[in-house]
Amino acid sequence: MATLSLRHVQKIYPMRDEDKAEQKKRRKRGEEVAKRSPSNLKITDEGVVAVDDFNLEIADKEFIVIVGPSGCGKSTTMRMIAGLEDITRGEIYLNGRLINDVEPRDRDIAMVFQNYALYPHMTVRQNLEFPLDLRNMPKDEMDRKVEWAAEVLGITPYLNRRPRALSGGQRQRVAIGRAIVRDPQVLLMDEPLSNLDAKLRNQMRAEIIKLRKSLNATFIYVTHDQTEAMTLGDRIVIMRDGDVQQIGTPGMPQMNFFDGQLVKTDAGTYAVRIGEAQIELSDDKQRNLAERGIAPQRVVVGARPEHITLEDKPGSMIEGVIDVTEMMGSSVHLHVSVAGQDCIIIVPRLELGSAGIESGTTVRFTLAPNTVHVFDPDTEQNLECL
Repeated sequence: MATLSLRHVQKIYPMRDEDKAEQKKRRKRGEEVAKRSPSNLKITDEGVVAVDDFNLEIADKEFIVIVGPSGCGKSTTMRMIAGLEDITRGEIYLNGRLINDVEPRDRDIAMVFQNYALYPHMTVRQNLEFPLDLRNMPKDEMDRKVEWAAEVLGITPYLNRRPRALSGGQRQRVAIGRAIVRDPQVLLMDEPLSNLDAKLRNQMRAEIIKLRKSLNATFIYVTHDQTEAMTLGDRIVIMRDGDVQQIGTPGMPQMNFFDGQLVKTDAGTYAVRIGEAQIELSDDKQRNLAERGIAPQRVVVGARPEHITLEDKPGSMIEGVIDVTEMMGSSVHLHVSVAGQDCIIIVPRLELGSAGIESGTTVRFTLAPNTVHVFDPDTEQNLECL
């Protein structure tokens, strides 16, 4: 069992003395002091805020993916969990035990780095044995664990080779093997596939999915690749400029948003109006909005692409023009222009027939009443969750 809890975790890199002196001078001159670093991270009197108020509860054996652009704080978060970076504020708990001051080697957490970090003078077997040797593990048990990891990752034929004689994919397997041979409670993977070509990345993603079934570990995986995030993660944490923007289950492509109005019908029920279309909400949503006393108002209406249907329902139809069609195996992604806004609709290929549908075609569609989301346009909060 391995649960992990990050509570109000913050990482601030102190400013250099010369930067502090420069800020002091600027204050004396009455000039505005920069509140953002060149990478758009926040700057306080303490320094540059690399990670700010990170909160996450991770369940046993869950696969969490942290995704975001370079410099957003995802690798820093990973290194704080591993104990390779000190935490400025906040707490990290492993199975309910506070581990802020626990040495990395005592955390029962293993990490796979982006650059493999293999010892070039050692053979593959010696690289796999190294973390076990540090624990003074008996030779027979060490051999058993090394053979198991090599078998799981398909690197048994390479145990007597040195890293320079291996391909990129084989080296990455060795790096993963060195992490899993310890049988850690938590396995951290920091952009492990970024140095591989597209074909190898696809193969290694499949290997990681199979690996997960072989281990009793909780996974935390860092990437900037959206495909990796969607393929691997049970939940995805999106970071930007040191802040957590969103946490949720995979969904692809993103939700569609429409400018609209929340209205009350003559029967006293809630509906959303988008242009000339009016869609009455489901019973659950009616109850949620009524319990919170939500008044009719301007709103942003959200609908996922798979919850939009091409059907004729008088009074509830939205009209748009197809800009682009993408064939995605058993489904088609329609990019539709609606009042100047881009909307994506996912349609099963069988529903379109053999003729398909062409760009420039006008289509009419509606939203599923039980899946519509209604947001405040200013606070961006879901009105059902206030």
